[in-house]
Amino acid sequence: MAAWHSKAPPTVKVFALLLLRNKILSREVLLRRGFNCETRCVMCDVEELETSVHLLFQCCYAKRVWDTLTDKMGVVLATPGEMTHHTWEASWKGAKQSSGMDKCKWVTWFLCSCWMIWKQRNEQIFRGSRMQPQHLAGQIIQEVLMWLDHG
Repeated sequence: MAAWHSKAPPTVKVFALLLLRNKILSREVLLRRGFNCETRCVMCDVEELETSVHLLFQCCYAKRVWDTLTDKMGVVLATPGEMTHHTWEASWKGAKQSSGMDKCKWVTWFLCSCWMIWKQRNEQIFRGSRMQPQHLAGQIIQEVLMWLDHG
């Protein structure tokens, strides 16, 4: 699997495997497993079911993070597909054609961005704290550069 072709820490690679199989504990998955929980996305507070695709790519918060990453680093996200792996594949094809970025670097960027948005969602749920999308994008950039330098 392509997640192993990154400089991400092992925890993030496991997260990626779950993400690409639609098994991260989004509210959609929790409901499927019989948990009684709120259905709406905590990051944008719309009445749409929180799926992994919504949370990481379609939510207005996530879109602002990705837009900032595009502006600062040229990391372009394809139009989100029905499943996370569709977005992954389409985004990689676009990155390969437009920027010539190597696969290891691109996968590292993609995974770090998804991981940090996921962690921010959990901060919002469990601690009631949320940072501005532009600030999170800055943290993603710092984290990716560290992973690439030391991974």
